[in-house]
Amino acid sequence: MLLVVAACEREGSGVIEMCGERSWVRDPECALPELHEPAVGLYHHTCHSHIQGEHESHNALCPFSGCSFSLLICGVLGHNAASSVAAVALHYPRKYSFVVSFGASGTYNSSLLGKVCLVGQSCAYAVGDNTHWAKPIDLDTTLFKEVILAANTAIPDESLVHSNVICASGAVYSTPQERQSTHFPHQAQIEDMELYSVACLCRSIKIPLAAVKYVANLADGGQGPAVARSEMRSNIITFRALAVTVLVCVVNVVVNSRVHSV
Repeated sequence: MLLVVAACEREGSGVIEMCGERSWVRDPECALPELHEPAVGLYHHTCHSHIQGEHESHNALCPFSGCSFSLLICGVLGHNAASSVAAVALHYPRKYSFVVSFGASGTYNSSLLGKVCLVGQSCAYAVGDNTHWAKPIDLDTTLFKEVILAANTAIPDESLVHSNVICASGAVYSTPQERQSTHFPHQAQIEDMELYSVACLCRSIKIPLAAVKYVANLADGGQGPAVARSEMRSNIITFRALAVTVLVCVVNVVVNSRVHSV
């Protein structure tokens, strides 16, 4: 089965809202780390074919119709993401055979703002660390071609989706000065806080991982981390709809793929 991992409520709620809340069942048994975000939890998609509207007479097709998968809202930062995914894997051993990391990111390239990125490689950085200690991790890209074809049908402008993007993860926003370091992963185009931790865990337990990231802000933008955080909060919902559309393509391709038994 497929497990989709989203860091925060505003990222995960977009997936839930697209299907309608009645299409989801919150898992009452899987114990996750206690966090301040009330939405943190494991949700199972119930495969209903329709979304019930405000009036009984109005139904819409659920984009995930027929897809059996789970959504984990794990909390922000790498340690929360890794510990939550680990808790799910321990509670349901051998249930999940593919993981997709979904959420917002920052970018060093303004042309990527508002775009959706299919990540090919995950890197890490530690501000002030003089040792290049973290090796890049290649993610699963075997289904990218099918996902791009599906996305081009759902999204008229194919320039909105980029594949094989490299993402750097860190506990804090990087600054232009810190990115001058010879130890910074200069090949990265976007940055987040969780992906590398999830990638390390998935590699250790031998579960393939893919990632869908949408770019919500300029990473620092030269105006300081506070401005970057404010921009992220403003755009995390604004740019989310496009990313969820791409996620629908990913979920459908993974669930229906003969490559992975999910």
